[in-house]
Amino acid sequence: MLHSSAYILAIAIGFLSHWTYFIHGEHHMQAPLYGCILLASIPILYFLELKLHTHVPSQAIKGGLQIMAAYLLALFTSITVYRLFFHHLRHFTGPVGARVSKIWHTWYVRHSQNHLVLDRLYREYGTFVRTGPEEITIFDPEALWAMNAPASTCRRPDWYDLPAPLKSIANIRDVALHDQRRPVRNYESRITKSGEQLDEQLTAANGKPLNMHDYFSFYTSDVMSVLAFGKSFNNLQKQSFHPSVQGVRDFMGVFGTLTPIPWFVRLGSVILRRLNGWKSFIDFTKHHMNERIMKEPPEPDVSSYLIAASMEKGTLEEDRALLEGDALVLLIVGSDSMATTLINIVANLCRYPVYQHKIRREVATLSSISDFDAVLDLPILGSVFKETLRLWPPVPTGSGRIVPEGGLLIAGRYIPAGTKIFAPRYTIARMESCFEKANEFIPERWTIKPEMVKNRHGYSPWSIGRYSCVGQRLAMRNISYIIALLISKYDIEFAPYDDGTRVIRDMQDNFTANPGQLDLIFKLRSKEQITA
Repeated sequence: MLHSSAYILAIAIGFLSHWTYFIHGEHHMQAPLYGCILLASIPILYFLELKLHTHVPSQAIKGGLQIMAAYLLALFTSITVYRLFFHHLRHFTGPVGARVSKIWHTWYVRHSQNHLVLDRLYREYGTFVRTGPEEITIFDPEALWAMNAPASTCRRPDWYDLPAPLKSIANIRDVALHDQRRPVRNYESRITKSGEQLDEQLTAANGKPLNMHDYFSFYTSDVMSVLAFGKSFNNLQKQSFHPSVQGVRDFMGVFGTLTPIPWFVRLGSVILRRLNGWKSFIDFTKHHMNERIMKEPPEPDVSSYLIAASMEKGTLEEDRALLEGDALVLLIVGSDSMATTLINIVANLCRYPVYQHKIRREVATLSSISDFDAVLDLPILGSVFKETLRLWPPVPTGSGRIVPEGGLLIAGRYIPAGTKIFAPRYTIARMESCFEKANEFIPERWTIKPEMVKNRHGYSPWSIGRYSCVGQRLAMRNISYIIALLISKYDIEFAPYDDGTRVIRDMQDNFTANPGQLDLIFKLRSKEQITA
């Protein structure tokens, strides 16, 4: 076995690697490389041990592993002591485990309900909570403004590198490049066609209970595939998800747990089979985007304008990762956020059927439900929409930001530069300091009772500023149209065995929210009732 000096050297290298390397910069993108180096060092240490100090294989293996253990013990001891007692965030309160490692957070969100975990931390620790070694979660609407306001110089954190090498409007960390890719146009004809297909499915059910979690997801996935590639996945027609879509949905269930540790997602995508759904979906997106580049559809889609811009600049080949990334965002984030909002709005209309009647009277004043601008301007429908988004934002926790040079003063507390900060929308929108009767569903706060809104900065379901949801207007027009269509044609109610608790109780926070199951009955109204 190697002499004791080998252990001392391993311990010294462990401390030095922390203080000279790992303590600086970001390392999540190198996680697979570090894993390979760690694995490769085991046979190297074995052969050194076998060659220099023993000819017994079992002793050589033991010696090599002991040296590795000495290095890792020193490295993690140094990291732990530094983060607990010397780190510049040491004065912020929070769970001890969270101050040491984000693995603590991952354990507590193993059921993919990060929004509830953070809400409990707020009630235990208050406005500022250290939820990670380099991370502060701030439960104050001022934080939302500081992070996302148009003049904010905060930048996006490591989480946005997960789709690499693909880039998109949603994950670009370069500010200038992000601003170039923001414009999104309207695509009403594509939406109405998919809406008619959804309507046909509901009519065909003839009053039987339907799992609307799936049906709304079928619908939004079809719409987004048409907008991204000029062709539909036909989920509604088949009443099942395209295999690649199902694969990424399975991955998102894992993603909700692994969100706090992006380095593990990078590592896991190499070694874990359950994350293969993510890789296969990326390959699927690349394939269809290549097909889309080669063939322009009869009617322009989102990709039409992005491809045309790249061709005009002569950068089509260089922009392929961007084109593929933008399509990926449409198919995942766009689809999920719209489906989530549709599910929650319709659930609220079943809990409070009086709003079905009120919206129906509004819709009856329109010359056409396909007049998207007119539908979007309906005050009661809009208030139900806004109140649903307030209580159940499509992105419950929101994405973090990194504090710029010079630090930030938020809610009277100084946050050092380089700190990753979060401001959970789910909890902030339920604070009495922002909204009167904050946990109650009261759409009138957005119309005839404005005094119930105490601090408008607490309402940020689509975020604000340059990093606000680029597709929010498209989503609002799409969702408003579908709600108007359904309310005008159907009386909607919970299935006899569904009281609407599962959709809230079982909601997952997988970056985008994933509500629980919702089974509804759509009773077709008579022609006289529809035209009345």
